[in-house]
Amino acid sequence: MIADIKVKKFMRSAMNEMFKRVGFKKFDQSFVKNHIYWYCQRTWTQEEEMDYHKWFVVKFKKTFKSTTLRAQKEANWFLLCWGWKNTI
Repeated sequence: MIADIKVKKFMRSAMNEMFKRVGFKKFDQSFVKNHIYWYCQRTWTQEEEMDYHKWFVVKFKKTFKSTTLRAQKEANWFLLCWGWKNTI
């Protein structure tokens, strides 16, 4: 139960940070609801994604007392599933 709360809190923080990096004030539920492929509606550069990846890893390690490798894998999965589209 406590683990579920920790995961939800972390996910909220990760989504807020990701949305902020493309111009939102925080995670925007109405934007997500109104766009089936919401993650394709905004873009970021590869450098911006890498910077977010670093942020995610640090936050994940601290929150879950995880190894760097585990945090990097989680960041990769998160970005694969929900990351913004990259610009070329």
